[in-house]
Order: sequence, then C-alpha cells, then structure tokens
Amino acid sequence: MGSSNPHPHCQIWASDEIPHILKLEDQHQLKYFNTKQSKLLADYRDTECRNTERVIVENDQWVVLIPFWAVWPYETLVLPKYEVSRFGDIDMSALKEFAKINQKLLLAYDRLFQTSFPYSMGFHGSYEKTNDKHWLFHTHYYPPLLRSATIRKYLVGYEMLAEAQRDINPEQAAQTLRLHVQ
Repeated sequence: MGSSNPHPHCQIWASDEIPHILKLEDQHQLKYFNTKQSKLLADYRDTECRNTERVIVENDQWVVLIPFWAVWPYETLVLPKYEVSRFGDIDMSALKEFAKINQKLLLAYDRLFQTSFPYSMGFHGSYEKTNDKHWLFHTHYYPPLLRSATIRKYLVGYEMLAEAQRDINPEQAAQTLRLHVQ
C-alpha cells in the first residue's frame, strides 16, 4: 500500500506461491523458535524497547522502530507488544491503537519531508493457522523516494542488482524521525 501518485492508492497482490521474502522470514522465525522456544521478532522488539535508540514511537500495544538491518534511510517496522500472528487476529482495541501509531508515523514522515510523503507498506503475518507459533505479525514501511536537502535515495543500478548501500545509519534515522512525531 502507499501513494506514489498525487492520489493515494492501494494494491493487493495475490499468487499461488508464498513470496520469497515471506518464505525467508518464515524459515528464520521457525528456526529461531525451534532453537530458543521464543519468537524471534518478539525478542528483537523487547531488545529494541529496552535500548530505545532506534525506537520512533510506541503506545501500550505497538512500537515503531528502525530495524538495524534497514536499507532505506527511514525504513520502519511496526511490531505488536503482544503475541499476534496474523492481521485478522488483531482485536478491535489493538486495531484502534495500530491505526493511531501508524498515523503518528505517517504524519512524522510528512513533517520530516515537508510533503504528503509517498511510501510502500506491507503486512507480514503467518499464512498457516495450524503452524504459527513462531510468527509475530508486523508491518514494514519503505520510503522509496527520499528527496530532501540532505538525502537523495533511489534504489537503482548496483543497489538493485548487487547490494543496497546505506546513506545514514538506523540510529541517525531514528533520531531524526523521532523529532517529527507529535
């Protein structure tokens, strides 16, 4: 979802196979769960919430942070503070808090870049109801076109075909974006 045109739009993609990135997330989360008997993203969330350096904003049920592996300068991850594997399993109270925290993030993007900011966003959750003990639902935000006085970022050429390059580190991005949350 997101807006890269003067008007917002959304797309729903469907396929008969599990996408590669989702499959990798599933494999890594399952391996971690089988080794540690805890959820990878829940443990990661707890570590980030204790440290706070990459945390942008949080409420009682959700946290927004810039993951240490971020490629885009202001790439963010929205994680629940409770155990939920799929979007459809979020209760109404948590869903309202989810909407509020997403609104805070999106308005912070708008303020930081002084425009109605384009982004790509996607929900990742378990695709199997019978085998989801290792999953933690989460949302990815990718700000694909960064244009400001200090940052220009386009994923092209070498970055698309070989390896992405960072313009700023996640801690610097979190500090800057946090200043724009109200």
